[in-house]
Amino acid sequence: MLVLQKTLSSILELPGLFIFLIFVITIFFRSRKKLKIALMTLIFCFYLLSTGFFSQWLIAPLEQWFYFSYDETRSINPRESAIVVLSSSHRVGVPTGYDGKVSDELEKTTLIRLHKGYLLYREQPMPIIVTGGVLWSSNEKPVAQTMAQTLLLWGVPEKDIVIEDRAMTTDQNVANSLALLDPSVTTLFIVTSAVHLPRAMLAFETEAKKRALPLRITPIPTDFFFEKRETIWLDFLPSSGAFTATMSAVHEWLGLLFYKLFK
Repeated sequence: MLVLQKTLSSILELPGLFIFLIFVITIFFRSRKKLKIALMTLIFCFYLLSTGFFSQWLIAPLEQWFYFSYDETRSINPRESAIVVLSSSHRVGVPTGYDGKVSDELEKTTLIRLHKGYLLYREQPMPIIVTGGVLWSSNEKPVAQTMAQTLLLWGVPEKDIVIEDRAMTTDQNVANSLALLDPSVTTLFIVTSAVHLPRAMLAFETEAKKRALPLRITPIPTDFFFEKRETIWLDFLPSSGAFTATMSAVHEWLGLLFYKLFK
């Protein structure tokens, strides 16, 4: 199941998607006229997927789902609360630029999520769970371990860091994190990218209900793609950034559909 999920994720990235679609066209469209129509359709689809106005249209509903979800002025009981930061990925053995040394560093998305969790922690210190297992290309080092090392560098005491280092999917992030919760926790803050948050919240709420946990689950969105501004002419030009955003949105919409149908 996990291999299938990873394969589908790869297909949704630009090289895999392009190769897959060309393969389909080659197999099913033998005549020159049909082939020309198929290629023109493919070009239009890639244009649409790569434009800012289309990616914003897909992303905005997801990222605005929990846009006003958290009131920073409200009181928090740290003895009954915890933070969960979901990971994306990290890089292992990255050159530091000093004497040929290498180190591990968080990928941008994970770093932004972790920093948001750290800022919440600074408001009121409480246990902070970092969740993420071993990726396919990370030399057997879990993402959560790199996240924990980063928190230590930022001054978070080791006693406040809880490492969940086995999860490789959002479902596993959720199940394993809830299993590590202290029974006294009644409020849980979920920190992840805004586009990922609707699916993550649905997973947490479903799993908490299944375990009969009386949790108040509070979403903390970060790492927004969405920009609240007027559409400009540049939004109609293709860009790799817009394509990445579109694929993230497609991934999340499909994930939400899967939850609605099978969970």
